[in-house]
Amino acid sequence: LGPNSAQAVEIGQRKLTLAAFHGLDGFAHRTFAHGWSEDLRLILWEQARVLFTLVAWFMESQEERLLSYVRAMLKALEGISSVEDGRRVFDERYWVQETVFGDVGPIVLVEPLMKYYGLTGDTDALNFCEGIIKWSMDPDTNFIDGDYRFSGWLRGLAAAISAITRFAAATSDDKLLSRCELMVRSATKLTTSYGATPDTEPCCTNRELTAAAVVLAREGHTHYWDDVERWFRNQ
Repeated sequence: LGPNSAQAVEIGQRKLTLAAFHGLDGFAHRTFAHGWSEDLRLILWEQARVLFTLVAWFMESQEERLLSYVRAMLKALEGISSVEDGRRVFDERYWVQETVFGDVGPIVLVEPLMKYYGLTGDTDALNFCEGIIKWSMDPDTNFIDGDYRFSGWLRGLAAAISAITRFAAATSDDKLLSRCELMVRSATKLTTSYGATPDTEPCCTNRELTAAAVVLAREGHTHYWDDVERWFRNQ
C-alpha cells in the first residue's frame, strides 16, 4: 500500500463520514447495502460515534465547518426529543433501541456533546445533555438500583457510565461524581481480575470504563490510576 497508506485510509474515512449526511435532516445515515446494512433506522449509538469523529477531527484540523455538522446533529436530536419536567425524553418512533444499548442509547450522546460544549461553549449542548442526565438519574428510569447494580448489557452500561462521569466532572457536580464512582466500582466487578471484559464484550467497553476511571482519578479518586495502568498494560 506504500508509506502513505495510513493517511490515505484516514482521508477516505473522513470522506465517508461526511458522505453519510445525505438525508438533509442533520443526521448521519447509513447507505443501503444488500446483506449488510439494510435496516436504515436511526441508531443513537451510531450518531454518537459520528459526533466523536467530528469533534476529534475538528480538534486536529480546526476546520470550523465540522462544528456546523455537530450543531446540525444537535438540533436534529432536539427535534426527535422533548423535555418533560427537566428530563430529556426521546420519541421512540424515530429511533431503534439497538439490542446492546437499548434504553441507555440516549445517554451515549452526552460524552461527545460535552466535548463539543467544552470546545465551543454552546449552551444548547449543555442543556441537552443536562436533560438526558436528569432522565438517566431519575429513580423512575431504573438505570441503576439502590445498590448501584445494573440490568442489561455491560457494553451499553459502560458507555453510559463514561458519559455520565464526564458530565459530572465538566459541571463540577460532586454529588453526581460520587454516584459515578459507585457505578464504576459496580461495573468493574463484572470484568476479569486483569481488567478485560467477558469474551462477548468488545474492546470498546474497556475503553469506556478506562475513560470513566481516568476522569474519577483526575477528580480526586486517585486509586483508579492503578486500575487504568493495569488495564492499559494488560490490554
